[in-house]
Amino acid sequence: MVSTGSVSTSSTTGGFSRAEIEEFWDSWLDINREAERRGEWGIMADWYAEDATYGWMYTPDEHFMVGGSWFGVERQPGGDLKIGWQRDWFDLGSTAHTFLAIAASGKAPQGLLDRMSLNGMEQPGHYRLDDLPSTVWPPPVERGDFVTQESAR
Repeated sequence: MVSTGSVSTSSTTGGFSRAEIEEFWDSWLDINREAERRGEWGIMADWYAEDATYGWMYTPDEHFMVGGSWFGVERQPGGDLKIGWQRDWFDLGSTAHTFLAIAASGKAPQGLLDRMSLNGMEQPGHYRLDDLPSTVWPPPVERGDFVTQESAR
């Protein structure tokens, strides 16, 4: 299932037209649907910038970095639009329930059970907020470049 989430745009060469964003987003949804149909997600690689980051937040101080989402679209050298970052907020309660049910079913592979036996912060890819390899929000968002409403007075 594809979640459209929210899209924030950033660019080192200026903004995007609505038509560019709609064309990019439509192509992103199309490739998502094709990847889901095939069960092969590697075909989506061309929609990501070479240095794109991806991660999600478990708690305010526990994050997971690997590659409803938030997407940052960036113009690449040559003019193409690609996803430069993506962030998901992780629903730990629902996920814990699901993984515990899988484990209880007797159908979980040993690798999953081994990983589940580790404390979250001991698992590869987990970071404390101060130790993240990337900011939670990319610098243009942290700076407030995309504020869309006036501050409360």
